Amino acid sequence: VRPPVAPSGRMVHAMAYDGVGQRALLFGGMIPISIVATQIYGDTWAWDGSTWVEVTPANGPSPRSGHAMVRDAARDRVVLFGGQAANGANLAETWEWDGATWSLVPATPSPPVRFGHQLAYDAARQRVVMFGGFGNGGTRLGDVWEWDGVAWTDVTPAAGPPARAYHAMAYDPARQRTLLFGGYGTATLGDTWEWDGANWAERKPSLSPPPCAYHDLAYDVVRRRTVLFTGIETWEWDGASWARLTPTRSPAIRRYFKMAYDAARLRTVLFGGFGTQTFDDTWEWDGATWTQLPRTILLTPRSAHVMAYDSARGMTVLFAGEGAGSSHGGPFFNDTWELRRARSTVVATPATLALAVGGTQTLSIDAGIAGANQLYWVVGSITGTIPGVVLTGTHIPLQLDAYTDITLVAANSPPLSGFRGTLDATGAGAAVLRVPAMLPVPSGFRIFHSAIVFDATTSQVLLATNPAVLVLR
Repeated sequence: VRPPVAPSGRMVHAMAYDGVGQRALLFGGMIPISIVATQIYGDTWAWDGSTWVEVTPANGPSPRSGHAMVRDAARDRVVLFGGQAANGANLAETWEWDGATWSLVPATPSPPVRFGHQLAYDAARQRVVMFGGFGNGGTRLGDVWEWDGVAWTDVTPAAGPPARAYHAMAYDPARQRTLLFGGYGTATLGDTWEWDGANWAERKPSLSPPPCAYHDLAYDVVRRRTVLFTGIETWEWDGASWARLTPTRSPAIRRYFKMAYDAARLRTVLFGGFGTQTFDDTWEWDGATWTQLPRTILLTPRSAHVMAYDSARGMTVLFAGEGAGSSHGGPFFNDTWELRRARSTVVATPATLALAVGGTQTLSIDAGIAGANQLYWVVGSITGTIPGVVLTGTHIPLQLDAYTDITLVAANSPPLSGFRGTLDATGAGAAVLRVPAMLPVPSGFRIFHSAIVFDATTSQVLLATNPAVLVLR
């Protein structure tokens, strides 16, 4: 994606999803301009899928880098804390973004100054959880603070993880725990901890990943696993044990990469990083296999970039980073990229089909490998002049818009029946629509159909196709 206007190239910035504006929000960052000097940014940018817009509210955070941001989903706010100012001073400010303006929240008490910390959002308790980072004088911090939208609370228990920075954290909504792994302490760490809102519990499974920092975690919602790539190895945490996965292919050794879980495509996406070279490759993890995506469009190799998942538009957004060169010598990028899934479709040629009363029409479903051996259910809606039409003895209670959002037309109405099945190993299936010869439906009556694919074990909806329109003649 190459918009005409974009933020300047940078690193150590922060990015989070803005639920109010339904766009990705970026703030701050830095670039080295000499051995002893850096350029620190204090600008706010919003990405809506096609355009970067620099937002210039009357007030906003001062320029900084090394800060952390996360979305508070319950309050629809982006929360920012800390960072390092242009003069090298570490910061302890709390700012919130409401979709249009930044507000400095005068929090008393407040966490002490820091940078290189991590934030995670605990959806069950509706709290932002913060741990660790570097304080003044390079002191590593080991305190836990929680933000409820009104006040910070120091909830550091008597026992917990050793102080550290540049660790990784991810929230597990199924188990309602925040997982922490690794980071820089007095040495590089390889310990596993879980936070339940009151206490840390160190998990000491018989098998654990090696110590690492500048790594990343991503939670796989469908498989209920937290995915860790250490920079060398792939591991998954199920809440009780770590499992080392040994796929036949893996990303090359690296650090400063980023991962994000793509809920639309049911994959953990990894891009870039720095190792023996600066990488420009994109990989996807499906729980068993790393697949390198074809380089039909080449991103410039980079590390220290940011990625965020845009849940409204179902795609992963990447911005900026540092290219190949001397350590922190640039070049620095300001380009924006999106990873989108190819849409599954109901195959119908032409898109609008004519169907006579008494006739049949076959709808082919191709969900791709993500739908292999999963269940499908064809749903439909009706338009016309006869309210409450009964088709094949069953009322069709679902209304489907152009983006396959489904809403009930009548409470407790039975769904369209006879359109269920199991997709084959390639994710393909078919459903046949039969219209009784005696059905009193006027010419021109339209029936809209779409297929949804779901996991029979978890009832998690995996995919939805686009609508196919059948016109009765």
